[in-house]
Amino acid sequence: MLNVPRLIRGLESKARKRLPERLLQRLVPESAEQLEQQVRPEQQWCGRWVRVGDGTTVLMNDSEANQRDYPQHGNQAQGCGFPIARLVVFFSLLTGAVVAACIADWTTSEIVMSRWLYEDLEPEDVLLADQAYGRWTWP
Repeated sequence: MLNVPRLIRGLESKARKRLPERLLQRLVPESAEQLEQQVRPEQQWCGRWVRVGDGTTVLMNDSEANQRDYPQHGNQAQGCGFPIARLVVFFSLLTGAVVAACIADWTTSEIVMSRWLYEDLEPEDVLLADQAYGRWTWP
């Protein structure tokens, strides 16, 4: 009997390995822009786009390249853990589409990474974020 979930996971894994990162970097904002073109102006908050900023950490595949670029936590013995990456995204409150994203090693602060994404915001955008940003202002 064919184990469909296992087959699908295998195919997804193979497809991800062939998907160039540069292509994703181009398609993410293009997709968000196309979705936002379908939004009526009265759906915006006070005529402005609301962006939601958030961050998280993810475990990466245990490869030499990932260990080099996204080292594991220092409390883990070598060979006994997985590389850890931090992700920060700005997404549209109206469409849910990711407008901008970045990835770094887990030691990089969400605040620092959010500043990297600053150039992807328009002057009239509103950024909604959690309490980690409570005392933070744009430069």
